[in-house]
Amino acid sequence: MRRSIVLAALLVLLTCTSCALGLLQLPGSKSDDDNLSLMLLGILALQPAGPRYEFQETTVTPTTANANYYGAGITGYSVVVSGSTVGPFNPSEIFQAEQNHAVSNAYIDFQQRVDSSGWFFSRNAPLSASAQNGSTFHLYGATPNLYTSIATTATASSTQTLNFAIIAPSNSLPMTYRRIRALIPASSEESNFSPDSTTVNYKLRGMSKVWSTEKRLNVNLIFISGSNPAASTTGIAEAITRMTDLYTQNTVRIRPVISSTTIVLPSYLTLTSLSTDTTATGSLGGLMVNTASAQRADALNIIFVKNETAVGGVLGISTGIPGLPGRVGTRQSGMVVMFDGHLASAGAVPSSAEQRLIGETMAHEGGHWLGLFHPVESNYDTTQNNYNRDAISETPLCTAAGVGLAACDFTAVNNAGSRNVMFWAGTAGFDQSDLTGEQGFVLRRHPLAY
Repeated sequence: MRRSIVLAALLVLLTCTSCALGLLQLPGSKSDDDNLSLMLLGILALQPAGPRYEFQETTVTPTTANANYYGAGITGYSVVVSGSTVGPFNPSEIFQAEQNHAVSNAYIDFQQRVDSSGWFFSRNAPLSASAQNGSTFHLYGATPNLYTSIATTATASSTQTLNFAIIAPSNSLPMTYRRIRALIPASSEESNFSPDSTTVNYKLRGMSKVWSTEKRLNVNLIFISGSNPAASTTGIAEAITRMTDLYTQNTVRIRPVISSTTIVLPSYLTLTSLSTDTTATGSLGGLMVNTASAQRADALNIIFVKNETAVGGVLGISTGIPGLPGRVGTRQSGMVVMFDGHLASAGAVPSSAEQRLIGETMAHEGGHWLGLFHPVESNYDTTQNNYNRDAISETPLCTAAGVGLAACDFTAVNNAGSRNVMFWAGTAGFDQSDLTGEQGFVLRRHPLAY
């Protein structure tokens, strides 16, 4: 979730291709233009036409009891499933599970195991006081240590099997388990990537990476009719340009390929719940289900609504970190941008500065949906644990009082990071352009990147 800062007062909210080409002209009877055209046709033929991934779905029943897993007297039930192999050379995968249980604050959880090295990952938390329907998880960061002090020995050529325990509150209800696996191999540059661990200035750490090739990402914009007078690709052209600039910078080099549609859905112009636990009218989960006809399975779906009344001041929200690619109409099929949260005057046409902020929110929530967390959460100054930070070694861990835009705008690990696109808050006029090379690594490895 991305939140707004208005007039320097923090609204403390709930957290929850282009290739570099050297063209060689060969002698012959064809003109230079003909030779160039043939060469470009050959180059284009090498480009993937779109993302390539496999999608598997099955039904399992968790049966192994874990006493007191959710608290005193509340048992969790687990089942172990197999993933791929660990290491940046191996395929990127996303895992998602759903169970329609009715146990409050008993969320579906993932724990990861690498052979006999033990269980070492758990990051989920309930999104509301009701039962969470689904959770997602994927292999994260350039090294697979994933929020743990337990070191792994995985390398680019590792053959260690990646297994998961999925824990749910019921052993009498079926659980839907989904696995999305990238089929485009990692490039040599990606599989041999190493994070920047030496730059002293944390504003610059990870920012010198230049990926040598540009990837693409389908981005599908869905405008709810009546959300704003500028609700069209033409109307928010500056915002689209801003998102494109952020994703095509050297540290990421992913070019959004934009499509769009407008649908009539008046009962979802204002979201009254930011929960995916429910599909009730006005809820985030309901919005995802009811926009299925406009969604694309092979794209990051960005839905534009007028506003939300569940929290107040929210700029945007992703339905998962990561979301669920490869299917439409699920509770985790996209992300949302609230027009009014970006505007000085609700319902007005966005100014240039407000459009720039909308573009940063698109990139920020898109980053969540593709797998990036906030570098630190808003309470990291008082609660420093692995649940309140990301696993990106290049991003600073700001512990300054307030963990706000001004307090985290310096150069040390404990007071930098607010210029990062994935910082927890933003406001018009405060430029947030930074994505590190390791954040770019995560985005480039997503199953929808091609």
